[in-house]
Amino acid sequence: MAPKVQNKTITKRVVKKKHVYKPVERYSLWHKLLFIFIIIIIASALVFSYSLGKRDGLAQHKVVKAPQKHTALEFLEELSKIESIKEKKIKEKKVQEKKVLKETLPKVEEIVKVEEVKKPLLIKRIGKIKKYALENGKPKLVIIIDDVCSEKQLRKIKELPMNVTPSIFPPYKYSIDNHKLAEGLEHYMVHLPLESGKRYDKYHTVLMKNDTKKTIDDRVKEIRKLFPTAHYLNNHIGSKFTRDYKATYRLYAALRKEGFIFVDSRTIGSSKVREVAKQFKDIYIGRDIFIDNQRRVSRIHKQLRRVVRIAKKKGYAIAIGHPHRVTMRALRSAEDILKDVEVVYMDELFEDKK
Repeated sequence: MAPKVQNKTITKRVVKKKHVYKPVERYSLWHKLLFIFIIIIIASALVFSYSLGKRDGLAQHKVVKAPQKHTALEFLEELSKIESIKEKKIKEKKVQEKKVLKETLPKVEEIVKVEEVKKPLLIKRIGKIKKYALENGKPKLVIIIDDVCSEKQLRKIKELPMNVTPSIFPPYKYSIDNHKLAEGLEHYMVHLPLESGKRYDKYHTVLMKNDTKKTIDDRVKEIRKLFPTAHYLNNHIGSKFTRDYKATYRLYAALRKEGFIFVDSRTIGSSKVREVAKQFKDIYIGRDIFIDNQRRVSRIHKQLRRVVRIAKKKGYAIAIGHPHRVTMRALRSAEDILKDVEVVYMDELFEDKK
């Protein structure tokens, strides 16, 4: 019997050939040449425009250089000469402007004093002021309360344990009977609104720095009719007005004619009131301190201590506050702070008591 032959199936193993990656050229030679050509054109254009602009700039802006033989010190000397020439021209211009201004304003001698209103006799020399202030052994202190426009405010001032001078607003749109507050008062002032250049100007009948002489004269005459017994007047705001010499001169002259003595509230450091008062050979009267710019009793007391020191130094001082509740409260509790000064009304400070 023949043996069985087993059929073995022979499976051939297929070996896959590895795929070799061949980079595909994305750009042809023609593209590369075109790209290089464009870059050359752009570069050429940039170089050309830069050189053209530089040439134009040099043509338009010629820089004058100091000669190399000059030292840095000599160059600085030249600059200082130029600056001194400029300063001289500015000074000459200011002198000329002041000369023209004085020619346009009326002379002090031409301003007629009105005797209809009895004015306190003022001591004309500062030395005598100090002597008078200290004649009873204590310096004098005036405390003015500005912005008074109601009976309630006036009553609170009268209730204070010291002599405080109310400065009353003239009538205006929202308070038309202010002048009536002065009826029967022996000691008071007028608080006249002047231009500040701020929003406050629209709330009152404000005198503006560009107002004519007639406008200012008429307004002051109106104030005199409203407050026939007033001697003293100070400005409400008015920083823009009082820093203008011409406007201040016109107002001061008009106030003098109507028998008012002007107290400068000094709402700006460059106020011209002192300069104008000197022209009229008058004593300059101005505020020394505001007591309630910060509305806290402790801060107000601090300002009162400060003004007491000022009064001790020069014989008298003038402080200004406002009819705030906190100010009234601070003044009611300030008797101990003010024990070394005599608190007097404004019209008692310079009055001749011979």
